[in-house]
Amino acid sequence: MASTVHYKFKSQKDFDVVTFDGMFISVGDLKRQIVDKKGLERDRACELLLTNAQTNAEYNDDAVLVWKNTSVIVKRVPSLRPTAVGSEAGSTAVKTI
Repeated sequence: MASTVHYKFKSQKDFDVVTFDGMFISVGDLKRQIVDKKGLERDRACELLLTNAQTNAEYNDDAVLVWKNTSVIVKRVPSLRPTAVGSEAGSTAVKTI
């Protein structure tokens, strides 16, 4: 039986749907499905921040489980990973003088 989580970006008017099997989905899996649906695979400089639309609670851990029929608000934020594009650790360019 397919379950759903409703999501929308802050700037969107209407919710979209992610379908999955089971009673809940992990935040990490939910983010991956949203990235796939919206075609954001190439944008490594941003991460997705999910917030419960009813309680305004942020999902900070990718292992947290989101129950079916939950609505979430998605926000793109600058990546905190040190290997993000454009960061000093993620840059392979060498400046020569």
